[in-house]
Amino acid sequence: MKILIGVVLFNPEIKRLKDNLEAVWSQSKKIILVDNSSSNITEIKELLKDFQGIVLVENLKNKGIAFALNQILENAKSNEFNWALTLDQDSVISLNLIEVYKKYLSETKLALIRCTNE
Repeated sequence: MKILIGVVLFNPEIKRLKDNLEAVWSQSKKIILVDNSSSNITEIKELLKDFQGIVLVENLKNKGIAFALNQILENAKSNEFNWALTLDQDSVISLNLIEVYKKYLSETKLALIRCTNE
């Protein structure tokens, strides 16, 4: 089962982004970041030096979150991923989220799983 993790960025707070990436990196090495023309792109690139293999897509213009999410999903489709987990830049997931989700991914009528605070 191939799962792509995609994160949409726009001027992220670098410390929070680092926390986010550390949480997802421990669960999957298949990560794509789509940056919506952040003013701190240099800092983002510097942070990514600590995370080998993350793909960074740099949009020169901010076309919105829906456009960036579509880029993530197109990447997942073209690289034959079965699933994509999409996050925003400040979402820090639990360290076992992918394992928990895998329990449900074989359901034949499943199209979407979402997080709750329950």
